[in-house]
Amino acid sequence: MPAPPTADTPPERYDFIDTAKIVLIVLVIFGHLIETVRSQEVFGPLYHLIYGFHIPAFFLIAGMFTRPTPILKVLKELGLPLLIFTFLYEGFYFFSYGRFSSYLSDPGPHWILWFLYNLLIWRVALPYLVRQNIIRELILGVSIVAAIGLSCLHYNGYTLGLSRLYTFLPFFLGGYYYRAEILGLCQRSTRWIAALIFAALSGLFLLMTPHIQTEMLWGSYTFPQMNYELWQATVLRLFLYMISTAMSLALLCALPTRRLFFTSWGADTLYIYLGHGFLIYLLRDTGVVQTLASLPIAFSLLLFLISSISIAAGLRYLIQIIWRLRA
Repeated sequence: MPAPPTADTPPERYDFIDTAKIVLIVLVIFGHLIETVRSQEVFGPLYHLIYGFHIPAFFLIAGMFTRPTPILKVLKELGLPLLIFTFLYEGFYFFSYGRFSSYLSDPGPHWILWFLYNLLIWRVALPYLVRQNIIRELILGVSIVAAIGLSCLHYNGYTLGLSRLYTFLPFFLGGYYYRAEILGLCQRSTRWIAALIFAALSGLFLLMTPHIQTEMLWGSYTFPQMNYELWQATVLRLFLYMISTAMSLALLCALPTRRLFFTSWGADTLYIYLGHGFLIYLLRDTGVVQTLASLPIAFSLLLFLISSISIAAGLRYLIQIIWRLRA
């Protein structure tokens, strides 16, 4: 088994990974833009398709480039931004709606901050989750069995973000343990074949969407909360683990390995992610999202895509200005 990266392993950047991160962050923004209108025509299936792989792919990539790190450093890199953006989002919410959000009364990370929350806890726990003397297949298998088993229990999975913590953990561990294999596969693959595989998997996923509740894709609720039969939910969760992983890998393999004009943006995707929620709130509350959704479908989808790219580009430009001012 190839040794996973250690704290002394030098950081590496791969152009196709940074390109993938930008593609994924645009999909995240696009998904959040159409979230409140997903009951309309093509928006629902498209929303389901995006949520079938974009967050699993992000966690897979995060695991690939995670190293065992001292707790204080993890708290500085992830805990401090989580705390700051929690105050910012709650302040923004209070200013907009005159009250604090339900994420305080039913404690849990504020909306999109669950991604950072998960990374923080997993990276703190990483030395205890992975053991050199235990085979990786066993640890990954246990994480999947545990995720399904805990999902069968009767409790509020949204509280403290517990359900998402164990539901998405296998993707993170898979990236951590299979980093060398994934990088090798992506660098050896034929791009157009990978693109065809991704398209075929997308078609299969779309065929299954009538049987998959949105909450199942969010990973934020237990099976009883979604009123699934336990056997049915178990089969669907296993299906999602397999197809989400396959789609994530196919996407990575389909992207060009050469550097593109926007590839360098990949270094800033975390802060693009943290910042885009404020703009989503504004676009929803001002009726812009509803207006765009009411347009002819092709035109509407195009404008949503342009808006998503513009938000990512604008936030990246703002981040670069902030970094220069701090230098």
